[in-house]
Amino acid sequence: MVYRCGEDGHVQDAQYEPKSDFFAQIGGLLRVIVEVKSVSNEDDRKRMLAQGASVVRLVNKMLVKNGNKPDFILMAIYFDVDATFDRYLLFQAAEVNEEDKSEVRARELPESYGKA
Repeated sequence: MVYRCGEDGHVQDAQYEPKSDFFAQIGGLLRVIVEVKSVSNEDDRKRMLAQGASVVRLVNKMLVKNGNKPDFILMAIYFDVDATFDRYLLFQAAEVNEEDKSEVRARELPESYGKA
């Protein structure tokens, strides 16, 4: 994913490379990140969610700058060692939180999501 960043009139292109085990992009925009449990304390799950929150904030900031609504949603999937997985939708909260105006929430999807 390539984006423009800068301060004080100095603008430069920057590139973001996800560090997830797997990921999917559409048009250069990260849409899904996947992590496979590799440590017992699940630090990789925490890193995946923190990384996803950063991506959501970045994309929403770009959307607002271009006159669009900040409504980007990123899917995150965490695979456990017993072949089960947890799915999350990461999005920026619509309501304003006075303590942190850029709060990103993770909503875990139920097991029945997507089943016919």
